[in-house]
Amino acid sequence: DGSELATYTYVESGTVTLNGKKYTCDVYTVEDDTVKYYFDSKDKLVRIERISKRDSVITEISSITNSADESKIKKPSGFDISKLVE
Repeated sequence: DGSELATYTYVESGTVTLNGKKYTCDVYTVEDDTVKYYFDSKDKLVRIERISKRDSVITEISSITNSADESKIKKPSGFDISKLVE
């Protein structure tokens, strides 16, 4: 159909201080978007910022697991989410 996914380009990494804490920040760009990934001293991803001309989204991450908490997912009655994984 001619549509292609945009590819983010790595810009830089550095140490930043945010709310009094130091983080490693990796910066990527694509077209008009900038995405910043913040890692704590244990290399755990703790924050993602997406900034564009139209809007900005900041996601604070408290924990990451290998599976979803199905109790937090709204799904149609009788729907088996495990069938989505092959």
